[in-house]
Amino acid sequence: MHDREGKVMSRPIRIRQASAGDTDFLWEMLTLAASMSPAGKNAVPTAKCDAFLSTYVAGWPKAGDLGVIALDDDKAVGATWVRLGLDLSAAGVPELATAVYPEYQRRGIGSLMMTELIRMCSGTYSAIILSVRASNPALHFYERFEFTPRGRLENRVGTESIVMSRRLQEPVPR
Repeated sequence: MHDREGKVMSRPIRIRQASAGDTDFLWEMLTLAASMSPAGKNAVPTAKCDAFLSTYVAGWPKAGDLGVIALDDDKAVGATWVRLGLDLSAAGVPELATAVYPEYQRRGIGSLMMTELIRMCSGTYSAIILSVRASNPALHFYERFEFTPRGRLENRVGTESIVMSRRLQEPVPR
């Protein structure tokens, strides 16, 4: 098996649904998703104290939370999740967060996770929303998954972010 750059991948990556036991890993992934410097386990206390960032993981899982974890053997290497009620979220539209350890990037893992999360969200939510720094190369990743720009905002560090959304299969009436 080869990654997108033609490097041989030793093992297939598995994707599983995120659970309450993944909370510590989600915090770590949040530091990467938020482009904290430095990121990783040592930055988690800072993320937990940040009034904005903490809303993405605190109390995981809450009603409506959906997420996936990428595994290399038994090692978690990436996460993609959505949560209702965040700053950008409209009623019933969750906001997305996603990250992959840098040494695992550009291997298609983000695509595997995004595909599965979109599948999980379809039929439950009408759309997903996100914000990404205007300078972040991940902008093109989101465009490949049919996220389209909806506006711009000043982010928590004072730079510009692009708000994007993706329509999904309509929710099933309950």
